[in-house]
Amino acid sequence: MGTQNDFGGPTPRSQLLPDFLDEPPEDALNLVVLPGDDGLADLDGPEVEPEPFRGGPQVRPPAVPQLDNARRAFTDYAGSREPAALRRSFSHYVRDGLGGTRTAASRMRRSSSAANSLGLFLRDVQARGIERVLQELRLEELVGRPTREVFAGVIDAICPNVESIDDALAREALLDTVLEFNDLGVADIASLNADQMREFFQRFICNAILRRFLADVSARGNAKAASDFSYQTLDQDIRDFIGAAVEGRIGQELARGGPLDPAFTVTAIETIFEAAWAVLEAMERE
Repeated sequence: MGTQNDFGGPTPRSQLLPDFLDEPPEDALNLVVLPGDDGLADLDGPEVEPEPFRGGPQVRPPAVPQLDNARRAFTDYAGSREPAALRRSFSHYVRDGLGGTRTAASRMRRSSSAANSLGLFLRDVQARGIERVLQELRLEELVGRPTREVFAGVIDAICPNVESIDDALAREALLDTVLEFNDLGVADIASLNADQMREFFQRFICNAILRRFLADVSARGNAKAASDFSYQTLDQDIRDFIGAAVEGRIGQELARGGPLDPAFTVTAIETIFEAAWAVLEAMERE
């Protein structure tokens, strides 16, 4: 099948629309274009002037720690060993370097978490015995070992990953406290009473503050100390200073809820840190 007539293609008079479509109504092609409309009819009401772009939401940049005054005062202390210089350094550090006591306490989150984990361990020991708890931590070889070795192994278990400076500082503070506590002659970790546990955490909080402060402030002071007197002496002097300043306040806080209390949580420990930092911030006014 097919057609015998040749199709010669469109001619100048041929319409472009196929002839099987209906003819459009006559008024469809009679669009009314008003002057100034750019060819668009006013379909949405009166024209509204667009508001000028005022930029995105205002974002305040984070505060930059101001450590110059704290470091300068610490360097003065390293050279003179005048307590007034160290008091100024701590006050400037908390107020300017850390942005106040609440921010200072939040900077201790890793230390608070480590203290909470150790508190859970000690409560577990009190409830179920040291042997069973060490076995669950896969530390059976530490059963019967000296307190110092047991604590060191437990710290490895509860702080296995050191991923930041804050992690390292928390771990260092725990190990410092273990060494101090070992000097007290505690022979058996399972025999720790409530007073001894409170003392342990009191010392730990002081050591955590010491490590945080030295990490942020002491670079130039340590160089000064190396030429004038030993770094170890400087470190111990500052530790003694912190202890004398805040141990009483820490003891008051721990008396309200010590390590054997289930309420001894990360938040509760941060509250204790905040109280200690508040004492140190006020030192310059004394």
